[in-house]
Amino acid sequence: MSSVTTVLLRKESQPQRLCLHRRRMPFIDFDLNLPSIPAFGIAVITLVLTSAMLRSWQAAHRLRHIPGPHPLHSILGHELDAFVCVTKWKTTGTFPEPFMEWMLQYGGFVRVRNFLCYAVHVSDPKAVQHILLTNALNFPRAGAVQSYLNDHLLGVGLLGANGPMHTKYRKLLSPHFTASQIKSFLPIFVTQTQKAISSLMAKNETHSSVDLGAVFHDLTLRIIGLSAFGFDFEQHSQAHTAYTDYQKPLSAFAYIGMFTLSRFRDIPLPELLRRRQVQAKLKSVITDVIESKLAKSNSATAEPEDLLDLILSHSTTAEAVVHTMTFLFGGHETTGSTMSWVFTMLNDRRDIAHRIRQEYSQVVAKHGSLSTWEAADELKLTLAVIQETMRLRPTVYQFLPRRVQTDDNLPTMDGTSVCITKGTDVVIDTTTIHRNPKYWTNAESFEPDRFLEGTEAWMADLELRGGKPHAFFYLPFSGGTMNCIGYRFALAEMQIIVAMFLSQFEVELTPTANTNPLFTGVILCPLNMEVTLRPVDMPTA
Repeated sequence: MSSVTTVLLRKESQPQRLCLHRRRMPFIDFDLNLPSIPAFGIAVITLVLTSAMLRSWQAAHRLRHIPGPHPLHSILGHELDAFVCVTKWKTTGTFPEPFMEWMLQYGGFVRVRNFLCYAVHVSDPKAVQHILLTNALNFPRAGAVQSYLNDHLLGVGLLGANGPMHTKYRKLLSPHFTASQIKSFLPIFVTQTQKAISSLMAKNETHSSVDLGAVFHDLTLRIIGLSAFGFDFEQHSQAHTAYTDYQKPLSAFAYIGMFTLSRFRDIPLPELLRRRQVQAKLKSVITDVIESKLAKSNSATAEPEDLLDLILSHSTTAEAVVHTMTFLFGGHETTGSTMSWVFTMLNDRRDIAHRIRQEYSQVVAKHGSLSTWEAADELKLTLAVIQETMRLRPTVYQFLPRRVQTDDNLPTMDGTSVCITKGTDVVIDTTTIHRNPKYWTNAESFEPDRFLEGTEAWMADLELRGGKPHAFFYLPFSGGTMNCIGYRFALAEMQIIVAMFLSQFEVELTPTANTNPLFTGVILCPLNMEVTLRPVDMPTA
């Protein structure tokens, strides 16, 4: 029995071995000819690039009715080439090119390539009104530049939000920037300006040169610190150092990277790592101020003392940090830079500086000081000089790109319209709008009288605008639903500082001064504002 069983088992086991052998055969003898990993990667990259180039061609085709430089005349795109020019203005002095050249050659709408994408630069005032006001919801701020600004301001705040979030922040902050609210800040403006003047008078005994840009940097920082959140940067050197370090410009390479790719700032490059460290220190300082205020606000007898006190009860700590950075940016960086530009303009116009001194003397003789709204409001010529400076030397040379959500027809000044397709980035160039000879007489000349109602220069510009007001022909504080919420604050502050400085000093640029525009990553300011200060009553040597 046992031998028979063994034979049967052997017979039954043989087919199983044959079956297993057959299962292994295809893997041994059959070649699938799979591609190598490098070849597969190349194929995928080729497919992606082909798809991107096809989309680029389609975008160019949809925008073919808009003129612009030839797409193939730039390797990486005209937008990137233009930004490289911006970073080189400090050495070339070619501001505001290439934007003026584009506008004069192609008109109010210029199509430019940005690598494989396309953007349209707009300077037609009617179209700008449509983008910023009439149909603003169809043109939200977007892109890598917006991402950079949000990071710069430590989060998404008023300058970075769109839609309902922007509306929420606007409603929260607007009541704190009314004319009546700003009146309470005027004594701070006057006191801090007089303090800066007294310090300079003491130093001027040595007849040494002064970095006026640094003076305005410190002065406006103290003013916004005290006005916005009751913080004196002069008494807190660590905070002053942290904020000043944060304003130091990076390399052109870093800005190009961050303005092109949203996550470029996370690459562990040495200068980007240093920026992140300084950013963390600044955020820590601001958070400490906020937490200190929150502790005080818990007191039953606590009363709001500044802007930050007024908004803390309606904001999270993270939101309060962003609002504070927004106050600092809007009330310090842009204001300090504008005043530097004012004195570069007045360097060759001693006659206008003399008229400002006369205006100041008349106002102070009438009101006693500039600490009241009525007094500051009578500095008409001083305001006109500031406005004309902002026309020729805007601190922000173009607005943040806006991305079209649905196809739209932009109306133009000549009564026609221009179609902009969905997904297109729209860029508004303040430099070209402010210098367009169609709407400004002697557009390249510094003529403050054009902002004094009733003057010959005013009437000449009004005629070119067809009797229309300055809105959307002049945009130093943007326009529409996203205009600068603190423009009254900034103008009043600058009027007082400029008038008080000129009442005490003759300001003259030194031979080593350099007024080429330096791009700091957000604004434009003079590269080197080295000046000599001579008391007004001192006779000329």
